Amino acid sequence: MLSRTILLRVAAFFLLFTCLGHTWGTFMQTPKEETQVIQAEEVMKKTLVPMPIGQPKSFAEIFFGNNISMSMFLFILGILNIILSSNSIELDKSHKQVLIVIIIGSFFVSIVSGIYFFPMPAIFTGIAGLLGSIVYYKEI
Repeated sequence: MLSRTILLRVAAFFLLFTCLGHTWGTFMQTPKEETQVIQAEEVMKKTLVPMPIGQPKSFAEIFFGNNISMSMFLFILGILNIILSSNSIELDKSHKQVLIVIIIGSFFVSIVSGIYFFPMPAIFTGIAGLLGSIVYYKEI
């Protein structure tokens, strides 16, 4: 039987690997032959969006900020899985509440990735959510 430690650490691996790929993709240069993508990026840099408070931001700044936020979210979910995988922690009610938030977050990212992006992050975060769900229901 697979232990909580193994299941949550494997889930953490999938979340942290997705975080690494997402972060790498955020900072990756667009290849010069991708002229249409470069043109779209230039339009994004020039198009300003009024903010309710403060200076207007370009679509490129908003896109970059959202990418960094997603990477941080994936990182936090992965680290929380590692913390909850510890044998020294008994999964009491409050820990199970944290685990259910991780599961919901993982499944949400999986669904959004599957609809709007590409299969790998959808599959990896979906597996993480599934492994967390197994632990959650096994521990009840």
